[in-house]
Amino acid sequence: NRYHEQNRLSCIFGCKDTVDTLSHYFECDRLWRVIAKHSRCNIGHTALHRLGLKDPAPERFKNLAVAFTVYHALKLSHREVIEQSLNSRQFEELARLAKSEAAAANNLLTSLIAN
Repeated sequence: NRYHEQNRLSCIFGCKDTVDTLSHYFECDRLWRVIAKHSRCNIGHTALHRLGLKDPAPERFKNLAVAFTVYHALKLSHREVIEQSLNSRQFEELARLAKSEAAAANNLLTSLIAN
């Protein structure tokens, strides 16, 4: 796996019967619902839309950068919350962190694009 982890996690957002893989996160509705709250365009329901390969637009590419940032911020800085959430199947705290990270990433990227 990408991080050479001994124990591969399941989806860090709580999707059942999925593993922590890049291909899953292109389709992960839980992740993309968070991204959609900060987007000015329809995020789409397919990986092709979410990657900006179908109906490309600058906002879609920004959404992809926000998704990347949210995932890595959680995975690298909030690992204990991920593990607690996966063990308890309670994802409220993780969802709160994801929303906060998405808002911060969206604001930062919006300001960078505007300049």
